[in-house]
Amino acid sequence: MNIAALVSSVLLLFPSSGISAKPLTLGEITPPKTAIVQVARPTPQSLSQKPQPIQTATKEPAPPTIETPSPPVQTEPSYYIEEIPLSKEVQHTIYTICEQRNVDYALVLGMLKTESNFSTTSQSHNTNGTTDRGIAQINTRYTDYYAAMANIPAENFDPYRVNDAVQALCGQISYLKTHYQSRQYDEHKLTQYILNAYNMGVTGFDRYVKRSGVTSRNYDQKILGIRDHYQALLSSL
Repeated sequence: MNIAALVSSVLLLFPSSGISAKPLTLGEITPPKTAIVQVARPTPQSLSQKPQPIQTATKEPAPPTIETPSPPVQTEPSYYIEEIPLSKEVQHTIYTICEQRNVDYALVLGMLKTESNFSTTSQSHNTNGTTDRGIAQINTRYTDYYAAMANIPAENFDPYRVNDAVQALCGQISYLKTHYQSRQYDEHKLTQYILNAYNMGVTGFDRYVKRSGVTSRNYDQKILGIRDHYQALLSSL
């Protein structure tokens, strides 16, 4: 159905409106006007301008967290035995010498306990006129020898000084170990020879073994028992 016919039908339905029912022709109908939107044309100047970047709010990054490393925990070697009547400083001296000389620290403590009960002023007078002196009981007859074992000039060597006495003791232990290792003893028997030779001398103990047929005496047994006791205490520190 065209537009003119539609309008005529509407007018016939409402005759009382005073509107003529004469059908309209297409030429009498005015089409609605269409709104014209004016679009601004870009100018050469606007085309030459670069588009501005969109400014967005940016959050400042947080400064990096620098972790300060904790200082290393300084731990002292476990060398101090409270029941030994020597100061911590003196025990540290003995321990340091043993470490430097690669000698068993607990064994040296057992020898010092047996020889002098840790007395730095101890003296034992022998029937042959000699005297054993200091914490390691260095015999007066062998003062120069033990000074050499301690790597200290004889005129400066003092058996009553802990450093000198322990240096001499550890030097002699090292010498005896080297001396007896050629015999290929096991560790326990080697220790027996070292201890008894320190007490009796190399020649004296060799004669004892040849005469008695045994390599262990009360002397080495006592020291080894004390050594084991001190080793247990040190391992618990």
